[in-house]
Amino acid sequence: MYVSEKYEAVLAQDIDTGGFHDCVWCRLYLQGIKLIIGVCYRSTASSAENDEALLSMFSSVASVADAGSCTVIMGDFNLPGIDFNRSLVEGSADSLGGRVFDCLSDNFWHQHVTDFTRFRENQTPSCLDCILTDDPDVLEELTYLEPIGKSDHVCIAWHLCFTNRPATNEPKFNYWKADYPAIREKLSNIDWRLEFDGKSVNDMWKYLTSVIETCVSDSVPLYKHKVSNKKSPWLSRDSKVTLRHKKKLGWSSFVRSFVIAGRGPAYSKLEIRI
Repeated sequence: MYVSEKYEAVLAQDIDTGGFHDCVWCRLYLQGIKLIIGVCYRSTASSAENDEALLSMFSSVASVADAGSCTVIMGDFNLPGIDFNRSLVEGSADSLGGRVFDCLSDNFWHQHVTDFTRFRENQTPSCLDCILTDDPDVLEELTYLEPIGKSDHVCIAWHLCFTNRPATNEPKFNYWKADYPAIREKLSNIDWRLEFDGKSVNDMWKYLTSVIETCVSDSVPLYKHKVSNKKSPWLSRDSKVTLRHKKKLGWSSFVRSFVIAGRGPAYSKLEIRI
């Protein structure tokens, strides 16, 4: 997951992934709203334990979301048996596809991807990728674009209906350069039994947090984050021209003719060049 430096983002550590493989979660703080964003990948070789962890993780996400937040989940779950257009699932209700579909329905999550997203020669096109939200109106202008390189998955682009709040330029603690030996020494020199003796739980918590805050202010340096506006140096002018030509050739035209004629020679040559 990549988040622009102009947005305020933190890892969502309160989400219990249940041990699910290949996922990352963060919170974006936008003007007037908190956004919970997750990117997940479920392999075709996913174990039964990992599948159970996926369902458990979805329940955790639903539990931490509140009225002032919006949830967006993106990923490839490799569940071609779910037909979101017709609300049908191949197999029994106890199958993974059926349980995932029921989970999404119970949480009132909306799947925005409705067209095929994976194309491979001699195979039936399928919809494996999902963009799930708990607000069907939060996503606009979803488009399907040509794959990157030789990938058999399309690229998906869309807009979210939010106004961003630029990240503040206030100094932040640089924990990578903290003096941890000094912090450990300070903490080891405190007689915790003596300090906690006769105190209530709340008083002990207040004392502990005050000690930690003092350690941070004394031993962790501050820094100001600089936002860079430099262009990508790795993308040459020739590469940009080739990408524009590839797009002009028409990914949508290629999709329409895929089942009948397969990949056109002109499009394949551009893929090789890129």
